[in-house]
Amino acid sequence: MYQRFPVSVKDLSIACQLLRPEPFARYDFSGIVCAMKIEHVEHEQRFLVRVNDTEAELTYQAVSPGLVDYNHTWVPPELRGGGIAGRLVKHALDHARREGWNVRPGCSFVEAFISRHPEYQDVTVREDSR
Repeated sequence: MYQRFPVSVKDLSIACQLLRPEPFARYDFSGIVCAMKIEHVEHEQRFLVRVNDTEAELTYQAVSPGLVDYNHTWVPPELRGGGIAGRLVKHALDHARREGWNVRPGCSFVEAFISRHPEYQDVTVREDSR
């Protein structure tokens, strides 16, 4: 089960604006991201994080036995820029490694994450290697 945080995302945004009033500030939700529980909802083929009443997710599709396509990552606009998508991708790739899956990065964010984290090359199947 996940814990609800005592403040809303809007309250966090306002507090961050007061502390860092520069325009278009990227808010630091790292404390929240660290405390989040990522759930694997296998029957819906997705990994998700809940923050108050919003959800961020990474969806996938089984392509063949042992091969999955991580095809979509979505974070609500009010939570973007805080590392949530990266945390979802890392968790999903770690899960694939534990399960012995190979991952096809169908989502551009997943592909970019893998490019920046070569330690996940062992679970990745590129389009040109099929």
